[in-house]
Amino acid sequence: MKRLHILIIMVYASLIVISPILGTKVVDIFGVKFTAGVFTILAAFALLDVVNELWGPKDARFLAVAIILIRIALFVAVVPLVVLLPAYLEPPGYAGVLQTSVRTFLASEANTLVQNVLIDIPIFHRLKKIKFGFYFRANATNLISWTFGSVVFVLISYLGSGKPILPIMAGQTLIKLPFSFLYSWVGWLIVKRARALRAAERPAVEI
Repeated sequence: MKRLHILIIMVYASLIVISPILGTKVVDIFGVKFTAGVFTILAAFALLDVVNELWGPKDARFLAVAIILIRIALFVAVVPLVVLLPAYLEPPGYAGVLQTSVRTFLASEANTLVQNVLIDIPIFHRLKKIKFGFYFRANATNLISWTFGSVVFVLISYLGSGKPILPIMAGQTLIKLPFSFLYSWVGWLIVKRARALRAAERPAVEI
């Protein structure tokens, strides 16, 4: 179980780091507009549901807040260094990408705070007390928290940029629904496997 816990934390942290980078790109698939970071951030939030289920809301909240603080600290330390260093070779449009990345980073942190810490984790835990199953709880809390999270992320990322905000918001919500069911199912498999490992680790009761 300890190895599984560490593995989940590592994967979660990696997905959270990658998501703002992918979030700078808006894609259009069959007329549905959404940020490419949706795929990775939803996977990260699904893993947070697993942590909430197996180790409780305190661990899930600690993980979410800790990653936010670590990323902010690294961002504050690294970005000024990147900006101030004299460039020998610089890709075309690099400054614009960097500026967009800063907004997306701030949007991602606000999204994680609102969506996970303030909404998803506490609602998930309350539904657990009512004895709803993991799959139902994960999807119900996702539907509520992702709606608010999408609004926060898109407004901070793209307000005033000239990009179509309302279509992106609609696309974010639309694309999240099928992936919610998929990632929650994967999360359910992880929870099921973890409980089997936990049961196997318990010492046998002597008769």
